[in-house]
Amino acid sequence: MPGGRLKLDPRDLYALGAHRGGIDERWFSSTTKAANGPLTAPDEGLSYIEFNGKKALLLEAIETAGDAFLGPDVMQQHGGWNLLCKFFDNLDRFRTIFTRTMSSQRAWPEGQARGVLLSAAV
Repeated sequence: MPGGRLKLDPRDLYALGAHRGGIDERWFSSTTKAANGPLTAPDEGLSYIEFNGKKALLLEAIETAGDAFLGPDVMQQHGGWNLLCKFFDNLDRFRTIFTRTMSSQRAWPEGQARGVLLSAAV
């Protein structure tokens, strides 16, 4: 069963419907919109935070108050939170990937690594 080791509530394993497949990954602190075809929800892949009792997209919080969240040096150098962390629960090893994302204003530095994959037998 996909996603079983993520400890999701069984009702959430196919939360988007069987036609979209089972949930077998979790994104953490994501400011990256998912690109899963024409059925992708507008906020799919994006993380939410609670701030002053209200739900807000982490992306909007970083765009609005990035200096307060990440510090002015990070905002100046990287332009935002450009890291995507995922847990994958495919049928073999439990995998974690950390991927730098590209901000709209910046291109990948030449020769820069784009992802790190950690894998462990669970």
